[in-house]
Amino acid sequence: MITSWRHDEQKKKQRRKLLGVVLLVSLLLLLLRGPVANTLGGFFALLGRPFWFIRDELSIKYESVATALSTKARLEAENKHLKDVLDEVSLEAYSRDQLKEENDNLKAMLNRGSEYTYTLSRILSAPPVSPYDTLLIDSGSDQGVTIGMQALSQGDFKVGEVTRVWGRTALVSLYSTPNTQLSVTVGSSSIPTVAWGLGGGNLRVILPRGVAVKVGDLVSIPTLGAEYAGTVDAIDRPEGSSLEAIYIRLPFDVYKEKWLYLATPKASPQMNTNKTPPL
Repeated sequence: MITSWRHDEQKKKQRRKLLGVVLLVSLLLLLLRGPVANTLGGFFALLGRPFWFIRDELSIKYESVATALSTKARLEAENKHLKDVLDEVSLEAYSRDQLKEENDNLKAMLNRGSEYTYTLSRILSAPPVSPYDTLLIDSGSDQGVTIGMQALSQGDFKVGEVTRVWGRTALVSLYSTPNTQLSVTVGSSSIPTVAWGLGGGNLRVILPRGVAVKVGDLVSIPTLGAEYAGTVDAIDRPEGSSLEAIYIRLPFDVYKEKWLYLATPKASPQMNTNKTPPL
């Protein structure tokens, strides 16, 4: 009898607890749906605002650090690449200086002095201001400039020669002037041939098909030193033809240059505008 009474009391307590939980949940739901919810929401928002601010600040700082690390890694990689390129260029420059020194020593041993006397001249105008395939320079007869003096740019590239002279100015006609001839050697085989001016900074060479030449090859001018007319820009090999056309351009825009070097060589290729180019 006593045991049965105790079980009934326990069941009543469990029912009361369950009823209390249900009432509490109902009350909370009522509060969250009513005007009190807005007040409580504002209170909790105000309470949580510092934590959200801290969270956002930490997120921004994390992203900034991650970006900085990524940027630093990228800059380090670019810096290493540039250093490698600089080392390679420096090595090439050193090798070139060594070869130039050896060449100068060889000339001295053979009693061969400098091939040229140079005059530095500023380019005053280029096409379309000056005539087609010409450059007007600020050196003339007052500075010792004479017709036939050759013009060099970017170091070892011959671009043309003086064709008209005034007191303080002169006109340089480019080797690309139509029908102008220039003796050159092309490709690794160094076959001697003649380049014909086509205009607009372009020259053309006609060679037998199959000659060892490729786009990018330097086109040399036969002299004791290293001098160039340009580089191979394109090769046209017509089907069924035994010849191929080699098109030559300077590796820079001569019309945008600011300076030219005028040289009087001991022996130089001569311009000739009276002949007819090959077909």
